[in-house]
Amino acid sequence: MLHIDRYTYENRFNDIHPLEKVIFSFGCLIISIMMKNIVVSLFVFIIMSSLTVFGAGVALRFYLKLLLLPLMFLLMSIGTMIISITPKELKTVDIMWSIDLFKWSVYISETSVAETTILIFIVSASISCMYFLILTTPFQGILWVLQKMKVPTIFLELVVFTYHFIFVLWKKTREIHIAQSARLGYQNYRLWLSSLAQLIVGIFIKSIRSAQELNIAIESRGGEESIPQVDGNYRYNRSSYIFIVSIFSMMLLIYCSS
Repeated sequence: MLHIDRYTYENRFNDIHPLEKVIFSFGCLIISIMMKNIVVSLFVFIIMSSLTVFGAGVALRFYLKLLLLPLMFLLMSIGTMIISITPKELKTVDIMWSIDLFKWSVYISETSVAETTILIFIVSASISCMYFLILTTPFQGILWVLQKMKVPTIFLELVVFTYHFIFVLWKKTREIHIAQSARLGYQNYRLWLSSLAQLIVGIFIKSIRSAQELNIAIESRGGEESIPQVDGNYRYNRSSYIFIVSIFSMMLLIYCSS
């Protein structure tokens, strides 16, 4: 988490208007989802990843680590997406593989494989779009965009508090983990389970205390703590919008030609 926050402030795209990055990332995200095209999704993934790594200056190894976690969950769910279980009499005709178990038929169809393949590419493109926005836009910039969009204050407060507690709990987690490791708390499986349980309990207690301290601080100010208006010295760049329109046009051209 600390590396992510560092990249948001030290990347080469930090001076670009946050609204332009929001339009670009969400535009590519929405278009790739609506088109449901493998080539378009692959194009979005390559463009977003290239801009994040080579354009913004995010380390390739760090970026691949970020991609690994959501893609692992995606790969683990492939089996449930391509394998179908139905009664024998309801079996479809486009079957690639099947096996009969009593009154049931377990099979893989061409339709399920095609839909799963498209879904994998769309999800990968969507992840790259979100990572581009997260790794290149400071939190204040995102908050500025939300305020300009007239998002309700209660939602903005939830976003700010969640962002705050993520880093508070992450810091506490690292401190506890380092202390446990120094005492050889993860030397074997039994100690690993015990240390993990203590870590979870410690984080839970810390989260409760942090919430109580924040609530006391707000009540001490009259219970009307609000988020100040973010005033960023952002400037719109015409070349950014030309680039955005050109990318959207290329996506449309790829979709029409594929």
